[in-house]
This record gives sequence, C-alpha cells and structure tokens, in this order.
Amino acid sequence: MKAYQYDGGPDEVPTEIDIPADLKETVESRRETLIEVVSEFDDELMMIYLEGETISNEQLKKAIRNATLSVEFFPVLCGSAYKNTGVKMMLDAVIDYLPAPTDVA
Repeated sequence: MKAYQYDGGPDEVPTEIDIPADLKETVESRRETLIEVVSEFDDELMMIYLEGETISNEQLKKAIRNATLSVEFFPVLCGSAYKNTGVKMMLDAVIDYLPAPTDVA
C-alpha cells in the first residue's frame, strides 16, 4: 500500500509517496484479490482474512513465500533494466519470496 517515485538519476533512488487518488481504489481491490488468492496456501492467513482482521505486510509476505515455495503461485514483478527502475525492489522480492538453495531438496 505504497507508491514510489524515482528521481531519474543513474542510481534511481525511490521516494515513498502516497498512492495517487485516482489509483487508490484499484490498489485496494488488487490487494484484496492478492489476499484472497494467497490465503488458499496459508491456513493462518485464511483464518485472519475470514475473521475480517487486518492483515499485516509481514503476514502477507510470509503467505506469498509459502505459496511460491509450493510451486503453485508465481509472483510477477516489473522493472526496467534500461533506467534501473524497480530493479533494487525486484531483487529484494527475490530474497523475500523465492527459495534459497537450502529450501529445496
């Protein structure tokens, strides 16, 4: 539930900004859909979701990782190697969601 604006420099340092008003409804809808799909892979998240409680980012990240490790859910990330936009965040997501060598037999 964040937006980022890039400075246009060679390092493309992102600045956290509020989600633009015209995209707020779309973002909330997409987050709800993500939670619904990912909760199918995490019983704890499913219970929290069904009880109508607020789901933290850490709980959601954990569920996305579990779903990814089950090889039934595949996160899709966007970025641009040309301008280095989003590449650092994509690499952080690789660490957060994809299996480490110790996670696979």
